Amino acid sequence: MRKIVPFGSECGKCIRQAREIFDEENAVLQSNFINVA
Repeated sequence: MRKIVPFGSECGKCIRQAREIFDEENAVLQSNFINVA
């Protein structure tokens, strides 16, 4: 993960956006898993 994200002033913003995207995807996956189960 660290290799993909470039170091710089924008780094914090990129990490924040990535975390938000991961959280959204995890929520969708969990809801889909619950619906299937």
